Amino acid sequence: MIQKKRTGFVAVIGPTNAGKSTLVNALVGHKVSIISRKVQTTRFNIRGILTTDEAQIVFVDTPGIFSPKNTRDKAMVRQAYGVLSDVEAVLLVLDVSRPLKDFKKMYGILKSLSCPVFLVMNKVDLVHPKEKLFTLTQELSQKMAFAEIFMIDSLHKKGLDRIVEKLSDMLPFEPMMYDEDQKSDLPLSLYASEIVREEIYRYLHEEVPYGIRVKTEEIEETEHEMRFSMVIYIARDNFKKIVVGNKAQQLKQIGEKSRMQLTAIFKKRVSVYLFVKADAKLLSRPEFEA
Repeated sequence: MIQKKRTGFVAVIGPTNAGKSTLVNALVGHKVSIISRKVQTTRFNIRGILTTDEAQIVFVDTPGIFSPKNTRDKAMVRQAYGVLSDVEAVLLVLDVSRPLKDFKKMYGILKSLSCPVFLVMNKVDLVHPKEKLFTLTQELSQKMAFAEIFMIDSLHKKGLDRIVEKLSDMLPFEPMMYDEDQKSDLPLSLYASEIVREEIYRYLHEEVPYGIRVKTEEIEETEHEMRFSMVIYIARDNFKKIVVGNKAQQLKQIGEKSRMQLTAIFKKRVSVYLFVKADAKLLSRPEFEA
């Protein structure tokens, strides 16, 4: 018999670097989306699954909303907006520690939705003096009528319980869509590739171009060990030296940090083998494919 709980999809949207992925990871209690200082790191919609005694909430982490300048940018923004018609609620995440831009199109689309839209004011711990939060709340409330406003610090997991409580109360009573212990619907190969991409951005934040993708070519798994063979694709051959580094030290470091992350996540001994290949047609391929 399929178990029923308060169940549904919740879209997490907002401008780039607002803390959406950090929030989803904190809510789910598991690393679902990669984190980077580099803007527009999330390239496609990623689902993080939180199952409690009362509910199963599927958070859809989306690419950041920004003003697109090229085909790749437009595809990412379409990914973010495309999920809104198929969810039970929306969390609009804003970094209130930075000047707030006026995304008129974003607010216009949110106003047209039939589902409730919640405002999540993130990084409130960085706002000083605290009286400024009252002014910000008033300013944002004029944009549209939010179902509720949450003030949180996603990095330190403050204020998240109220979000879970509110969503659990309003979701429909339906059969659960995922197993209770499942945290994400990403295939293992793509999940591992994302971990490596995160480490590339961590070490090469300034140097690495967006024209870089990671593809898991092979996974070997036994009861106690996992082996990943991955290819880092770059758009130009001259980028290879940047990624590999002097005497391959950069590549080794990226591989080692990725191995440590995957070991902690899967609780097994992990080996990571990385290769770098140049592909001049990389950026002309379908978006998000290596």
